[in-house]
Amino acid sequence: KLQARVDELKLDNLVLVKGLFENTNDEVMAEAGKISLAHIDCDIGPAVKCSYEGVKSFMVDGAYIVFDDATVSSCIGATEVVEDLLIRRDGMNSEQIWPHFVFRAFGNKSEVYNERV
Repeated sequence: KLQARVDELKLDNLVLVKGLFENTNDEVMAEAGKISLAHIDCDIGPAVKCSYEGVKSFMVDGAYIVFDDATVSSCIGATEVVEDLLIRRDGMNSEQIWPHFVFRAFGNKSEVYNERV
């Protein structure tokens, strides 16, 4: 039903992929090329981590990364990945946290951050 709706709306750049993130991510990213918007919509920590780690090297400068469930109280795994990887490890700052965390991907994050402050 979902694929039929995608076809009906002529969403030619939307590809539905069945399977676990860790089993499908590499193939999907290889076919996708450069990404300007990644909407990560999973709530279990390992799946969020896999999705983020898999997409980040394909992001163009200034691209947006949205985390759908990281602000939901029952999705602590998603929140922990955002805090541990994006904020602490990668030094990113969110541009929005409600209703979803939104980050911008930049090649040299420290340079961009210093320009904004």
